[in-house]
Amino acid sequence: MTSMIGKLRGARTALLTTGGFGTLTASAWIGLGTWAGLAAGGVSLLLLEYLTNDGGDRR
Repeated sequence: MTSMIGKLRGARTALLTTGGFGTLTASAWIGLGTWAGLAAGGVSLLLLEYLTNDGGDRR
């Protein structure tokens, strides 16, 4: 039961982070234009990669 709660907490964090970045991207796209939306989307994806990186070496 404890491991299930841990997985749900991890899923909650992932969903909230992804939703937050998606909302920021959409607001930039609507409020400032296509160029700002694409820039915000790129930054959001880079931040998600950084935050979800497991620290292992990749080749």
